[in-house]
Amino acid sequence: MELILLGIAEKHFIVQGFVDGCRNDGRGVEDFRPMWIESPALSTTNGSARVKIDTTDILVGVKCEVVECEDTASVPNRLQFTVDPSLILSKQFMWKVYVDVVIQQYGGNIVDAIFIAVKAALLDTRITVLTLVPQDEGKFNIECDESTETNYFRLEAANAPLCISVNQIGKSIAVDCTEVEEALLRTALWIVMDQPESDRTSDDQIRLRLVKQMDPGGMDPRSISGMIDMAIRVGRNLHSSVNSRLEEIRKGDGAHIPGYSFLHE
Repeated sequence: MELILLGIAEKHFIVQGFVDGCRNDGRGVEDFRPMWIESPALSTTNGSARVKIDTTDILVGVKCEVVECEDTASVPNRLQFTVDPSLILSKQFMWKVYVDVVIQQYGGNIVDAIFIAVKAALLDTRITVLTLVPQDEGKFNIECDESTETNYFRLEAANAPLCISVNQIGKSIAVDCTEVEEALLRTALWIVMDQPESDRTSDDQIRLRLVKQMDPGGMDPRSISGMIDMAIRVGRNLHSSVNSRLEEIRKGDGAHIPGYSFLHE
């Protein structure tokens, strides 16, 4: 990432735009830039996705392999929360899931884009159904059905959380900052939230997975509640929009249309 140098007049113009609620690209402080999702994006993985937010470009690939262990119940760092199902083949064998993230281009708001890309890639992941055949001396042989194109299961990641980065510029707060806007950040909060159960779910019933200060700059504790409130408002729309787009991809409606974007008025 290259260092961005701004003049005094440019800094004042950007900061004043946040104060007035109108940024230099015409967005309000709670607006995301148009977003673009493609899935699958790679043919050599179990699942993949590519997400672009303006010039920010993220590529995610998911690979799965069977590993042997003494007792699957004692294995640490297993996927739990909203990604569930039968990654356990037996007491001795389980699937190990690798998620690789490649930042192809940086244009601001990198963490939010990564969360969206990982969710899309996990939903695209297909894991072959295997059969364990008992052998001598308590050993097992793993067999795979010949029709791997149809004999598979998917990860249940539809309710995976998303991150909303709320940024402080001057005395104002905003989401989805560009690379230029991030050059003026005082500090920011990463707020990871679950998908609301329904539109009627109240704000205080939405589960927050993480609230973490991203940059070392000073932060007035009194501003944190306002930043969380903004994240919840924006997060509701983000979850809904991303899920709608991923549902379109699952049904095959415009999954590979170049430049197809959403989150725009």
